[in-house]
Amino acid sequence: MFCSNCGKEVDDKAVVCVHCGCAVGNYGQAAHNQGNITIVNSNTMNGVNVRNRSWLVTLILAIFGGILGLHRFYTGYFGIGILQCVSFGGFLIWWLIDIIAIVLHCYECADGGKLV
Repeated sequence: MFCSNCGKEVDDKAVVCVHCGCAVGNYGQAAHNQGNITIVNSNTMNGVNVRNRSWLVTLILAIFGGILGLHRFYTGYFGIGILQCVSFGGFLIWWLIDIIAIVLHCYECADGGKLV
């Protein structure tokens, strides 16, 4: 089923669109038929809350502070951030690979969040 407000696809059993928060379907009928209503949180992965981070902030941190591992700290990779800091961005090779991965949208946060 698709949300009538934002047009994005939502689960058939959903009562509220996880993208815009608008009610979908017939709320009263869904509550009557199911007995229990489950609200799906799109910001959880395996029961752990994940936080999406800014792609642009990550890229700027990588370009200007990547040799100190600032983008790694921002995205939750604290151990790798320390290694990049003491190795001058992995002798600049690691720094360059990270910038390429961020630009190509191949980089993910440590908790499974996305760069948006």
